[in-house]
Amino acid sequence: MNELEKLWNVLSRDGFYTKSFDEFANQTQDKSYQDKVYGVAEREGYFTKGQEAFNEKYFLGQDPLKKKEDSELPSTPPQDGMESTAQEVEVSGTSAGSAPQSGEKDTLIERVVGKNIPIVSGFADFVGDIYRSAEQGYVQGNTADESYDLMFKGANTSEKDIEEFLAAQEELASMGQTDEMKRFNEVYDESGGGLFGFIKGLSTAPISLMAQLAAQTTAQMVNKASAGAVGATVGTGATAGAVGGSAFGGIGAIPGAIGGAISSLPFAFGASGAALETGISFSEFLREEVEAKGLDFNKENISIVLNDADALRRIRTKSAGRGAIIGIIDRYSAGLGGKYIGKLAAKGAGKGKRAAVALGAESVGGGVGETAARLFAGQDLDAREIGFETIGGAGKAPLTYAYGKLVKPAQYFINGEQVGLDIYTESLNADDKSFAGTTFDVKNDPELKNQTEERKERLRSQSEINKAKLKAESDAIQESSTES
Repeated sequence: MNELEKLWNVLSRDGFYTKSFDEFANQTQDKSYQDKVYGVAEREGYFTKGQEAFNEKYFLGQDPLKKKEDSELPSTPPQDGMESTAQEVEVSGTSAGSAPQSGEKDTLIERVVGKNIPIVSGFADFVGDIYRSAEQGYVQGNTADESYDLMFKGANTSEKDIEEFLAAQEELASMGQTDEMKRFNEVYDESGGGLFGFIKGLSTAPISLMAQLAAQTTAQMVNKASAGAVGATVGTGATAGAVGGSAFGGIGAIPGAIGGAISSLPFAFGASGAALETGISFSEFLREEVEAKGLDFNKENISIVLNDADALRRIRTKSAGRGAIIGIIDRYSAGLGGKYIGKLAAKGAGKGKRAAVALGAESVGGGVGETAARLFAGQDLDAREIGFETIGGAGKAPLTYAYGKLVKPAQYFINGEQVGLDIYTESLNADDKSFAGTTFDVKNDPELKNQTEERKERLRSQSEINKAKLKAESDAIQESSTES
């Protein structure tokens, strides 16, 4: 394997290049493209010895299209110069005797604060990582829009549509990873993956990584496809609520619309997640179909797959299926979490406890959703991806928390007087005689209202049965008296 191919391997592995080695070799014949490649390698900390040494190593005296077998290459592609030794560079991209090389592009706060004060610069890096992750999530979310163009148009997709799709994919790939995420992936791979690898990788920077994943998930939802799905769902709920409210002489139309919009929010969360996941999955499955045909992922070969009816049907089915599963679970995690938060508020629970419920509901939903979606699509249960979705679900927790605050608090009444849930439940479970002599009323708690009505109905039924028995006994006594 020659030096240029080693360079291509690492850039492809980390998502900075998406085409074949042959195309890479041809492009690097151009001086301006060599400068661009060096810019990425220098920025990401892959090469630390200057552009002249870089060009001499990779672009001079190479036969770029000649590949050689090299079974003794390390299993983990090296970093600095793509062929490090213990004396020259460590895996993290650190030259002997020098500070670690960061591939992160400084944000405004990092430029202002600088890097000379460890504690302050560490905080600035933490904030910068959240910004970088949010930016990456935003770009990833918006790639769904270009994916939908290809998904819906299929064989009728224009060259311009494919070019815009590829440009969006390359923009996402060019963003790279934070230093913490790179380190996580290194440790995860070195540990053999799986749950152990995930935990070990996460332990390298747990707070930073969790914050990054949450920020990325939140920012992903800011895209036209998701916004359109949310708007349509909430609009339908508001319309239905207004129609229901207008049944009371039109007076309740506006409150009904507001109530309908609020009650539709879990469905809107689900629709948003479904739209986002479908678009992102389409690009992933499209790439798989292209590569399954032994082709490079470029404009011409994408067009070939889009014109293959069977391949396109497979991609659409898997993408829509993944999106639907994610959407359904998002809906229930938000809905159930929000309702429980509303109940906690009625009991006087603090904000911390309610926030913890929102966090737990969305984290569980994220992990379960990813697991179920991968099973549907026939994908391996990747601990890294499932773990990321579990942690990233925290990014949706504020939405669930907000929905919980919008849900009308439950109210409980006994004999016309409002009481707490505990007193109401105790009275509900009292003996039949006490229950029958009590008037119960419940608002905004359908589950407990149903329990109350069911017990009332059982007592009414039992009362009717008892009355029938008494009447039968009375009739029998009268009949016996008449005969005698």
